[in-house]
Amino acid sequence: MTSLADAGTRLEDNGHDIEALLAQRWIVAENRKRATTSTNADLEDADVAINGFLIPAGSNDAGAPIAYLVPEVGMCSHMPPPPPNQLIRVQLAEPSPISTPYVMVQVSGSLQQQASDETIFVSDGETRMLSMWLLNAETVVAATGTTDTVALNEWQERIRSKILERKSTGND
Repeated sequence: MTSLADAGTRLEDNGHDIEALLAQRWIVAENRKRATTSTNADLEDADVAINGFLIPAGSNDAGAPIAYLVPEVGMCSHMPPPPPNQLIRVQLAEPSPISTPYVMVQVSGSLQQQASDETIFVSDGETRMLSMWLLNAETVVAATGTTDTVALNEWQERIRSKILERKSTGND
């Protein structure tokens, strides 16, 4: 407490208004929150092709398959989802030909600003998926020629070796 009081005194002695500085933290927090949910209006209805990893999320009210496109393998299950303006809800015309979220895909279609908020079940439990984008997918194909493929293969190999290790010791 003495150290805190001394710091406050030094700030005041140097002409800083402590209450004004503390009030700024809420402004900064609000600006950061707004930054995670802001979108680029220039991308509305843009035809795009985006690489990432598809997380299956059931179907919408009309029965069309839904997934989420994330930029890194393991997001939403082994690490938190990306910010809402980087998480893309994907409406598929038909079930994805890629049956695992561990293979990088390229999804092509029309991008729209459309907020969604749903909780889905992933391998580690339930995860809230807050997205600011909807991609009406026309095609989903395995991505090729990306530098992430090497990292993905290394990650898959680590997981595979851990599974084999657990099975060999009877801890599965």
